[in-house]
Amino acid sequence: MKAGQLDAAYNLLSSRCKASTTKEQLRDYWELEEKNKGNLKGWLFHGFRIHYNFSYTSINFTYTLRYANGYSTIRIGCEEENGKWLILGIDYNS
Repeated sequence: MKAGQLDAAYNLLSSRCKASTTKEQLRDYWELEEKNKGNLKGWLFHGFRIHYNFSYTSINFTYTLRYANGYSTIRIGCEEENGKWLILGIDYNS
C-alpha cells in the first residue's frame, strides 16, 4: 500500500477476505490512516502466533506502524489458500 500498488496489495488478500472487503475499501482505509497520522515512516515486527488444529492452520503477525504523527498496532491474519499464504484479515488498533 505504501508503494501505491493497490492491485498488488489487494491480490495478497484471501478469497474470504475479498468477499467482505472491496479494493476501494482497502484504499479508503489506508488513505484515512495516512490523513489522520501522516505518512508511514516505518514498522516494528513484534512476533507471530500459529494457530493449528487438524483441519486448519492460520498465522497471525503483529507489528507497530510508525507514522509521522502517531502509531498503530496492526495484526495480520493469514491462511493458506491454493498453496499460498494470503491475508485473511487485518486488525488495526489506532
